[in-house]
Amino acid sequence: MPLWRDSVDSLSEASQHGGPNRFSVWYSTAIMKIALRVLAAIINGVRFVLDPAGVTARLGMDLQTGASASTQLGDIGGLFLGG
Repeated sequence: MPLWRDSVDSLSEASQHGGPNRFSVWYSTAIMKIALRVLAAIINGVRFVLDPAGVTARLGMDLQTGASASTQLGDIGGLFLGG
């Protein structure tokens, strides 16, 4: 018997007794993945605000100078922080 079959059987037994069903398990997993991605973007955004040279180096970019620095900081900061 395949390993996944055991987990499906246990889910169906749990749903008969009022426990989680496949949809609720999938839904909670999907919500958790989205929340982790949002959290990672916020952390990157805050790190970018605090240390833009370090973050751009880690991303393989050069930190620009002059007027292009304003555009780079605004564009990348907006990407990470959703602004």
